[in-house]
Order: sequence, then C-alpha cells, then structure tokens
Amino acid sequence: MKKATNVRRKSTGAALMIALLAAVVVMMAATLLISLTRRMVDSHLDRLNNAQISLSESSAADGLSLLLSQRGPGAANGDLHFDLAGVSTEFSLVETGTAGVRNGFFPLDNVFSAVVVPAGSHLVTLQGTGDSSVQVTFFSGDTFNPTTQFTIETDMRPVAGTPFVFHGEEAVIAVFEGAGITYLACFTSDGIQAGTVVDSDIYRSGSMISAGEAPDGSPLLIVTGGSNLGAVFNCETGEFSHVGSPGGTCPVFLSDGTMFGSVQQSFPSFGGAHIEDVFGGDFNNDGIADMAFATRFSLSVYSGATHEIIKAGPGGSLVSWGSVEGRTGLCGMWKMPSGDIRWLRLAYDGFTDFNPDMVYELGWQGRFTGRGNTL
Repeated sequence: MKKATNVRRKSTGAALMIALLAAVVVMMAATLLISLTRRMVDSHLDRLNNAQISLSESSAADGLSLLLSQRGPGAANGDLHFDLAGVSTEFSLVETGTAGVRNGFFPLDNVFSAVVVPAGSHLVTLQGTGDSSVQVTFFSGDTFNPTTQFTIETDMRPVAGTPFVFHGEEAVIAVFEGAGITYLACFTSDGIQAGTVVDSDIYRSGSMISAGEAPDGSPLLIVTGGSNLGAVFNCETGEFSHVGSPGGTCPVFLSDGTMFGSVQQSFPSFGGAHIEDVFGGDFNNDGIADMAFATRFSLSVYSGATHEIIKAGPGGSLVSWGSVEGRTGLCGMWKMPSGDIRWLRLAYDGFTDFNPDMVYELGWQGRFTGRGNTL
C-alpha cells in the first residue's frame, strides 16, 4: 500500500511539474507575442507619424509657395509657421535669392521689389534698383548663368509677371505699379516689345494672371480676381474686353496659347465659387493641354481636346487636390458633411471613387505634387 501511494504521489508531482512548465512556456510565448505586437504597433505608429510630418511639411511648403506667388517675396519677411494636422512647420528667412530647378542660387538685391518668372528654358528676374530703374535678367536654365540683362528706366515697381511665347520667343508680361498708374510691359531677351498704361485697379494681391497672343500677334494679358469673370488686356493698345467662363472656373490662357473663356458670351457671376488654384497638365493623356480648377467645394477639368468641362463636387469641402504622374492621376480629397473622407479621381468617363492605396491621406491641405511613387 505504501509503495502504491508513493507511486501515485510521484506521478502527481510529475504532472504538476509538467503543468507548471507548460504554463511558463505559454506565459513566455504570450509575453513575446505581446512584445512583438507592441513593437509592430509602435513601428507602424512611427511610420504614420513620419508620413504625417512629411506630408504636413510638404503641404506647408506648398502653402508658402502659394503665399509667395500671391503676395510676392515680401510675404516671407520674418518667420512663418503653418499648423497642419497637428504638425507645426516653421520657416525662417535665411537669404534672399532665387534658386534653379536642380542647383544654383541667384542673388536678389531687394527681395521686396523683385518678381521671379519661370519662362520656358529661362528664369527671369525683375528687380527694382532703387534709382528709378528696374533690372531685368534672363538666367539660363542649364548653366544658371545670366544670358541677358538690361535696365528699364521707370519709377514704378514690378508686382507680378507671367510667361508666354511671343512670336516664337520666350517672353514675359510684367505688371508695374507706381504713382497711381499701372503699366503692362511685354519683353523678351531683346528688350521691351510692347507696353501700355491701363486702369490702376486691374491688379490686386491674389489676382491671377496669364498671357497669350491675339490673332494679329499682339500680346494679351488676362487678369481675374479668382472668380469666373475678368478682363483681357491688349498690351500694345491698352484696350480691354470683359471675359468670362463657366462657374467653378476662371478665364485663363492654356500652355499652348489658346484661351479658355469667351469675350463674346455672357456668363453670370459665380462669386461664391472662388478659384483657389489653377494648374495645367495633360490629365487625360491625350497629348493636348488641359486645365484644372479647384474651388473650396469642387475640382473641374477643362479638356483641351473636347472642350468639355468635367466637374467633381460630391457635396463636401475640397481639402486637397493634385496630380502625381504615373501614380494617382488627377484626384481630390473631400471631407463630407458626415465627417467621412472621400477620394475621387479623373477617369475616361469622368470622376470616379478612388482608394489611394498606400497613401496616408490625413494632413493634406491644398495642392500636392510629386512624380513616380513619391508624393
């Protein structure tokens, strides 16, 4: 009897030991699993945070670019910061100048009286010299060295400029202001080709301008305050005509020189559909220039091939928009009244719902740009 009892006790002890060892193994496995899961979650959160910071910094850079394009270099006088999706991006003015696309830095003597215009293969700067003249410099886009430089004798200062092709040459139309007068000057690297005095109220901060040629070869400038109504000025004669376009768009010259809008047709004013952004591209991949228009609520595309306007306005607020060649195409992100996010992308039959795979969609505000698989 005692022997049997001892055997049972030994068997029971072995079973308890096995159970304890099994429990320890399970606990170790659970601990390792929890630790691994925590590391995976932390790593994923780090990636999301880094993506958030990167996208917010990119959006802040776009915001700074838009601010400079609308208000001129003087908008960067002092420190600036942009708060986007919980990330604060700060900019400090270190030096004044204009940089090339790939490298190079061109000094600007007076950033507050300077206008910089990318014009084809050149970068054109207009700088007030402080002695009743404006210095115009054409920089080569390849060597980043000045190719042409001349001086315009005037007491007025340049406030805006836009590129176009004039008689087959790269040219710029610049807006000068001073003493209650506005002067439009068309010039190439050979100097001023045309100029005229116009109404002093045609250009204001935030105005959108674009240039093209009339059928007789005269340089033309469209000026609009962001609505669908504006004016087109002849830079040789000073004559102007009212020009309009459908709601959700604004009159503009396309990159191929054709004008979107009409001086003959009457358009009702759509002041509520203020244009936040205008940009060109071949959005439907047909080899013909198109134009995109963004308002607070809609994203519209004018097809240069069919002359149709394709519009997306699902009912929410347009938060971000843009085109990434080879990846997303032209698309936009709306915040719906319900708080949900909705993406739409331009397809062959109009805008369709779009799932931005591998795109962290929070934090984008304004236009985004990129190429390949980089936003």
